[in-house]
Parts: sequence; structure tokens; C-alpha cells
Amino acid sequence: MTSFPLAGLLRLRHLEEDQAAANLSRAHSRRRELAERADAVMMDLTATSQAPVGRSTLLALAASRASTSGLLGELGALRDVADADLDAAQDAHRAAKAAATSVEKLEERHELHVTGEARRREQLVLDESATRAWSVRHEEAER
Repeated sequence: MTSFPLAGLLRLRHLEEDQAAANLSRAHSRRRELAERADAVMMDLTATSQAPVGRSTLLALAASRASTSGLLGELGALRDVADADLDAAQDAHRAAKAAATSVEKLEERHELHVTGEARRREQLVLDESATRAWSVRHEEAER
């Protein structure tokens, strides 16, 4: 059986698809990590139940909350970037999968063609064999 002429391209497309899937996995992981960090910071911010005892405690608590709010803002911005990266990774994975699928379909057509040609040649051999056998029997019958 003949090998698929675009086998190298198919391997390349599968490698590209695998790479895109790995990038997508990393983007999902990064997005999940940032969401967990933001949730943890939010929990810390809401869980603080200290009642200020004096002026210095009140100022420290206000500074802490302002810092935590700033951190939440930064995490939100990072999460927005991670969302954009995730969208891009999903698009790249879809494109790589589509490219691999198109070459796979060509391979399937090639295999069908090769199989059909092999069957056609086999049928020609069988027909020739049957014709010869009929001719031999016909000649013997005439004698």
C-alpha cells in the first residue's frame, strides 16, 4: 500500500494542534490561578473583623484595606489579560484543530482511493483467472 504523500504535513499539523492544546491548558490554568488569588484576597478583605482600638490601629487598618483594594484592582487587570489570552489560545487551538482535520480528511480520501485501486487490480486478476479457467474448460469440452 502506498504511503500518504502528505504524511509529513499531517504530523506537523498534529504537533501544532498539540502545542495549541498545551497553550490552551496553560491559559486555563493561569486564569484559574488568578481567580483563586482574587477570591483569597477578597476573603481576607471581608474576613477582617478587627475593631480599631486607637487612632494608629485605625490608620493601619485603613492602609491595609487600601493596599488590599489596590491588589484586587491589579488582580482584576491581570484577570482581564488572562481572559484575552485564553480567548486567543482557544482561537489558536480551534484553527490548529481545523488545519489538522482538513489534512486528515485528505488522508482518508487517499486511503479510500488506494484501497479502491487495490480492489480493482485484485478484481482484474480474478476476472482474468476466471476467463482463463472458462477458456480451458471450453476448449476441453470442444475436443
